[in-house]
Amino acid sequence: MSDWTGDLNDDCHLERYGLSAHVECMDRGWWWFAIYRGKWPAEECLYNTADNETVVRLTTGKMACAAAECVMEALRGERE
Repeated sequence: MSDWTGDLNDDCHLERYGLSAHVECMDRGWWWFAIYRGKWPAEECLYNTADNETVVRLTTGKMACAAAECVMEALRGERE
């Protein structure tokens, strides 16, 4: 997680593979993340957990960052 910038306990982002991830602590300890094409903030959102369709509750920043990195890896594979 050393590539993440910002406050890892509240709001941070990562750029990798031509994608960027934004992770943020929301209400009552729930964490949200989104993956974008290009540098954050970018207009093209490829994946977003804030739409309330996430089945797993992300309760820590470390968990949310790890989940975001997994999605980035999956999206990277689709692009190759």
